[in-house]
Amino acid sequence: MTSFQRSPRNITAATLATIPLLLIVITWLTWRDALPQTLPTQWSGDRVVSTQPTIAVLVVSGVTALVAAAFTVSKAALPLTNYTSRLGFLLCGLFAALAAAIWMISAGLAVNTAPSIQPAIGSLGLVVIAAPLYGLIVFLVARTPPPAKSRTQAAPLTLSPHERASWNQTMTTPAFAWVAASALVAAIGMLVLGPFTHHDWNAAVISSSAAMIGLALVCAALAWLRVTADDRGLRISSRFLPFAARTISLAKMADVHSVEIRPAEWGGWGYRVTPSRSAIILRRGEGIVVDLKSGRSFAVSVDGSDSLASVLRGLLS
Repeated sequence: MTSFQRSPRNITAATLATIPLLLIVITWLTWRDALPQTLPTQWSGDRVVSTQPTIAVLVVSGVTALVAAAFTVSKAALPLTNYTSRLGFLLCGLFAALAAAIWMISAGLAVNTAPSIQPAIGSLGLVVIAAPLYGLIVFLVARTPPPAKSRTQAAPLTLSPHERASWNQTMTTPAFAWVAASALVAAIGMLVLGPFTHHDWNAAVISSSAAMIGLALVCAALAWLRVTADDRGLRISSRFLPFAARTISLAKMADVHSVEIRPAEWGGWGYRVTPSRSAIILRRGEGIVVDLKSGRSFAVSVDGSDSLASVLRGLLS
């Protein structure tokens, strides 16, 4: 097996996760001339109690399905040597199917119900409840990853009294980049299309656009990170937002070790904070954990974690 082989099962799973996006696009192209300015989004019994601008429902549903599809495609494109978890297939299939179900039910009822009659959801509400099970299908189709290998701790780098050492690595995370780009496109789409839909141009569209822009900035900050270690300590900074950085001086460190990072053990992906520890989790795989003299710990996902731990331990000694 070469390091560049991909799994046919993962490619099939990614194809399945793309189907909800295709359904959203096809139904929008089919119904767009008949769609009203607002869609029903919440019912009490068979009575509509809440509506949202059609453009907002379309963009949010479409972007959710687009991000899910893009993530699974990028995950299926990973070489098998870098494939460590199929949880992403489960979550992406779940959210993509839920987004498609919400759009198709809301838009379908609005298009196929006379304007003088309130759309009744009836038993279609069960479809929304059952839609996330589609994620389980995608999950079961995806290949089971091999068990994580235990890591052997590298010896501290030996340095002479006047010798210095430094280490740096740029981490690129396509999943966060895809989410950032998709959120930005969604925000621009709502702001540009809003004025042309008249009634849709309201506070809901503006607040949704602002939320999407905020999400884009956060994800962009995590998509490109630079990890640096030298005699000043450990520094993690964003290449996109330079002011977003975390620095830990050597004086605050007690020990450093290389580990296999599992997002579920740290509360998920992104910047995680708990009372006793914090972390920047980009994916499952290798990383380091820094034990602080305060009793807290800090973890970061990084390639080449063994060499990074060796350099930091050498600087500490």
